[in-house]
Amino acid sequence: MNRKSLAIGMIIPLAAASAVATAPAASARDSHHRSSISCDLSASRVHGGDIKVVLDVDSKGYQGRYFKVRIWQNGDTIVHRTVRDRDGDFKVRKYTDNERGTDWFKATVKNERTGDRCTDWVRVSGGGHHHNH
Repeated sequence: MNRKSLAIGMIIPLAAASAVATAPAASARDSHHRSSISCDLSASRVHGGDIKVVLDVDSKGYQGRYFKVRIWQNGDTIVHRTVRDRDGDFKVRKYTDNERGTDWFKATVKNERTGDRCTDWVRVSGGGHHHNH
């Protein structure tokens, strides 16, 4: 399942950078505690022509914390909300219109308390049917 083959060049440097940022902290209460937040953004066309966007966030060690979640489509904000992480991971789903051409999606997740964040990108190629409303 390699939905992101076109964007893989952008993902590999992020993975290498996040591996450095996840060094163990001396204490869980240390104000410099490093996050293990990771984001996986996916988007796919669904029946009817819309795009289903799913942001899967793994934030082990931060249960009960609040995260600011933003998702953009072609530069426009389509999700802007605060999510309380109860289990160490959560998903944010959004259905959006399939715009003409290639749709670019970007997501950021920020831990409200520590400022730790993660980012992911994905694109959905155009084609198929364009509905005129």
